[in-house]
Amino acid sequence: MENALAPIRPAALRRSVADALRSALLEGRYQPGEELSDSRLAAEFGVSRGPVREALLLLAEEGLVIHRQNRGFEVPCLGRADLDQIVQVRRPLEILALEAAREHATPEAITRLRHLQADLVNAFRQDGIRVCSGPDFAFHHAVWKMSGNPWLMAALARVSMPYFAYVSAFGLGRQDHSAELMEKMHGLYIDYIQGAATASAADCVTFHLGLD
Repeated sequence: MENALAPIRPAALRRSVADALRSALLEGRYQPGEELSDSRLAAEFGVSRGPVREALLLLAEEGLVIHRQNRGFEVPCLGRADLDQIVQVRRPLEILALEAAREHATPEAITRLRHLQADLVNAFRQDGIRVCSGPDFAFHHAVWKMSGNPWLMAALARVSMPYFAYVSAFGLGRQDHSAELMEKMHGLYIDYIQGAATASAADCVTFHLGLD
């Protein structure tokens, strides 16, 4: 039996640091264009610079940070054009995921979506849209996972992660958000997956993305 106090293996440490940084970015702790110094982050997270740099390279692959050769890493400055381009790619992929999720839905999966929807709405009611990135991503990630297609899930995560991390934080999203709207947008997904919606998957995603 391994010693529970044994040092964390390098790969596990890299994933742990990447998860912590990803959460911090989703929480809006860093500003657009802010330099992400590996030495400063290493001190912040109590680790050496190596795992931080490896984690930053991983997040750069996810589109959450920008890696500039010989200049280090920074938080991207997304604008309206970036948002439009992300949505253009995300919409057809999310429609596919929603249709596939309907085919693979289980009562347990639906119950989990209901809980994630409630978590998101409660977060909005407590602190507004700026704290909703994490709960919103968790809901959609669960839908993508229900599709049963790991390639589709990976493609959506790569395309959409910057959207979840920065649209709310940078004020790029729709301005009419309310707890009722959040509940309705995500409720439509659940209703569709359950077969209780008259709207198509395309209609649900289009409404959700504010394209109608």
